[in-house]
Amino acid sequence: MKKILITEEQVALLDNKNIIMLPNHIIKVIDNRNHSLGEHPSFPPDEEEKFEKKILNKTFIELKNKINEIDIDEKDIKTELNNLLLECQSLEENIKDELENICYKFVDKLFTITNDDNIKINCHLDNNIESKSIYKNDINNNFEFNDIEHINYINEQIYKRRLLNALIEGISNEYLNKFEYYVTDIFKLKPKLPELYNKIITLYEYYLFINKENDDIKLGFNDVIIDNNSNNIIIESKGKIFPFLLYETIKGIFQLISLHGLPMNKNEIQYILSKSDLEEFNRWDKLLGIPLWNIISNEFNTEIKNEYYIPYYYMELISKEPKDFHNLLKEVFANTINGKDTLNELLHDIKIELDLENFNEVIKNKNKDFNINDYFFN
Repeated sequence: MKKILITEEQVALLDNKNIIMLPNHIIKVIDNRNHSLGEHPSFPPDEEEKFEKKILNKTFIELKNKINEIDIDEKDIKTELNNLLLECQSLEENIKDELENICYKFVDKLFTITNDDNIKINCHLDNNIESKSIYKNDINNNFEFNDIEHINYINEQIYKRRLLNALIEGISNEYLNKFEYYVTDIFKLKPKLPELYNKIITLYEYYLFINKENDDIKLGFNDVIIDNNSNNIIIESKGKIFPFLLYETIKGIFQLISLHGLPMNKNEIQYILSKSDLEEFNRWDKLLGIPLWNIISNEFNTEIKNEYYIPYYYMELISKEPKDFHNLLKEVFANTINGKDTLNELLHDIKIELDLENFNEVIKNKNKDFNINDYFFN
């Protein structure tokens, strides 16, 4: 079968003409907004096509080009992906300790969170990736609202949490692409691995689009585990292969930060998590989170486009009240002048005020203000 690559200029032309190339089952979900973000208050007004359709279309075309370069038929992608995973695991088998150490050092270099005695990070390559999270609930039907205003407030919090979950997927993907921090070390261990990782990631991301079932190939997980006898926190991450271990470790760190964006009420927290942190949302969080975060990240000016600033920016973002949070991101996603100016003012203030060496101190102080045990275990 002849493969046709689409140039960047052609992608832009398709984008300008609103020519949609997404799979039909993806289009149907978007049209009905039956995805994890739903009718989201942070989405800008729809134009000729729904906002999600436009941002996903560009991502899909770029991935399709990569798949064409690999030269594989779509119907064979899942089989090839599984075969490559087995090959990769075989290559990693005797160097698991070294790879886990590379993951740990990456996190330590960028966040220095590992200096905090109250926060531990356990990252392991493992085939057993069942989550043991103790703070996520599937359903909470016993929650009672005070009044209509309270209902609206909680719904705004749920939408905020859902969008943050998606953005974490995009942030984790951005860090995963910081190859300069780890690719040399991995190449020294097994020269074949970096190229193999790249192929697996491409196949996996494309499979998320073409798979007609609302499921996901589980390649990793993370849990934020809270000791109910102290304020000690364990970020536990597992991945079947290195890229997904690193990805999940980054996600765990930002999930920890996200706890500080929740309201200060145990029952409200549990209800919000029960409506937001659902396994069925994982696939669409990944699909939407990467292009949504790219929109935000692309607005960073060159002076502050630096991976060290992302955690600080994220903390500022989650600290906003839901209405302010949604209004800001609606402007940013709509690519308005106001959105650009507000975002860069926020980032400029962060650059001036924060000491990059004290990320762990920032987290520690926030943990003191937000005693997690008070809200999850009392």
